[in-house]
Amino acid sequence: MKNFRADVKNFLESVKELLSKYQNDVQASVIFKDYKLSLVDSESQELAELLGSAQNPQRNANVILVQQDDSFKYFGKDENSLADESLDDTDRSYVGSNGGKDPEECRSFSPVTLDNARYVLSLHNVCNNPHLASLRGADEEAENTLPEMVVCCDGKDPDHIAVMACSSANQKARSSGEGKGQRSPGVSVTTVSCFGPVTSKSNLLTVDQVIQQNGGQPHKDDVTTSAFAQYEIVGMTYHEMSVLEPASHSHYTSVTMDCSWEHVKGMLEKPHSAKCNVHVSAVPGDMRSAAYSVYRELATLVGFVEGLKTEELEWNTKESSGESVEEAVTRLIEREKQGPQRKQQPQVETSLESGETDFDSVLRGYVIPERQDLYFSESLWSILWSKATCYNDAIKAFSTVFWELKTGELQPIVHSDNQSTLAKAIRASYQQQMHTVSVDEVATLTMLVEIGLDKLRRDYTNFFIASELTTLNQLQWFLQSGETCPLPEQVSRLQALHNVLEVAVVSVTSLKLPPEHRRVLVRSALAFYQSHPHDDMHTFTLPVQATTVQSLYTSFQPSLWRLTVKGGSGTSVSYQLSMKLPLSHITGLDQDISMGDLTSAGSFCYYVTHTKESTASFL
Repeated sequence: MKNFRADVKNFLESVKELLSKYQNDVQASVIFKDYKLSLVDSESQELAELLGSAQNPQRNANVILVQQDDSFKYFGKDENSLADESLDDTDRSYVGSNGGKDPEECRSFSPVTLDNARYVLSLHNVCNNPHLASLRGADEEAENTLPEMVVCCDGKDPDHIAVMACSSANQKARSSGEGKGQRSPGVSVTTVSCFGPVTSKSNLLTVDQVIQQNGGQPHKDDVTTSAFAQYEIVGMTYHEMSVLEPASHSHYTSVTMDCSWEHVKGMLEKPHSAKCNVHVSAVPGDMRSAAYSVYRELATLVGFVEGLKTEELEWNTKESSGESVEEAVTRLIEREKQGPQRKQQPQVETSLESGETDFDSVLRGYVIPERQDLYFSESLWSILWSKATCYNDAIKAFSTVFWELKTGELQPIVHSDNQSTLAKAIRASYQQQMHTVSVDEVATLTMLVEIGLDKLRRDYTNFFIASELTTLNQLQWFLQSGETCPLPEQVSRLQALHNVLEVAVVSVTSLKLPPEHRRVLVRSALAFYQSHPHDDMHTFTLPVQATTVQSLYTSFQPSLWRLTVKGGSGTSVSYQLSMKLPLSHITGLDQDISMGDLTSAGSFCYYVTHTKESTASFL
């Protein structure tokens, strides 16, 4: 008892030190015996990873996170000697930050055994118990309870407990203004168990069994059941995630859908009367995207603009098949001399219902029909961005065009909005008033950027207007040109417009949303990019009716499915199935598994995370 009393006092001093140091050091941590105590925000990513669906911490509060202290590795300490030791905590209690460790290493969790988790939680509970002031010391008061404590466990016990957490049972009420000034009557304890994967539904609990674990009987009036399901409509395959660096995962388009509903009857049941949200993060440059070919064209233009600023330029080094740049430009000029009477190429319509898997064909043939009758300057850009391999190719091309304009034999049509250097020269050639145009490297690159901007602006405008997704007035900010908007800013706005294009394409090819929902999604994206910095990976959320996305949740297996049971006493139990490993610090779980096809009705392979929350009164 004497040692326990000393541990309580030292623990309380360590927590006080941690709270005081946290004001100046957000990475502050304290070593108490063999435990590392850190103060983290309740809404932090690391805490969300640990607790998952256990929405236990208060909002806008701090949580004490407890892990194994790894310093024993450097002092030759035995890992098994933990709570039973009577160490002098005045020598071991200190505050530190990352200590020069790698950031990835600092974010990993070092779990403790279940017995040691219970021990440190008992110290926390004693410090919160108003009836045990004598153990804390005569000068200590119980008016201010300690923050919630979360302990990482190793899951090696029979119940596979991965996390244990406890807090004053009345903390939430006091933080919301209820019961202000009252002492905490007890403690709220949360345990998170993790095991799997399971490959058969017969290995899962039933809804009634989960209800009974919460102290209720099936269909009892004071027991409520709710479900949450998440579906990955577009995302990286598990094979891709395993072979690519984690940092690159965010650079791929992701489309998910989540549904929540009440009155759950069966495990893994389909949503009914559900509230659904579609989340779209359409990242430009994802090679799986239907808009990838458009992205490549825009990316080339961005590279040209960077070349104007840095005077360093990477040209296309791939040898194009067929004719050279010079031959292609000559053919374009000869065709233009024949006049505008040439016929358009028939467009090939592609149905999304035909099982088409060539996304680029879907883009060109159905989602964004390619403009067939381009203006002369637009055709010239199409040749140069795809075929030119050096400055000399572009210089020769512009020199040839200007020579033909001077002779008067070439008089191409130019639209009124085109204010590029080439367009002005074309207009001047109509009255034989064309002046000599410089074709040095900088001038050539500038002209190339100008005609590329003009062509792509018209491409994007054609798509959005023809698809009836928005109005020309709503596109004006993205299409601004002229001296009031420098070339780099014009390109930046075009990049933002391409992000909206990616969102629109996903809404058709993957989500198959009705036109009215596409318009809402696209217009919200347009509004976002006009008022926020350019962000390639922003996620757009669209609430939809369950009936609108029924074809999706009936075709896909949920990547995450969670049942939550709440009792009249405020206790709760959740039972979660996930296709991804829910907690990285648990050892012994098979991570090298095939999760199967999310679109396969027979696919079944889930990790189980079982979370229980209960309350107990202080004695």
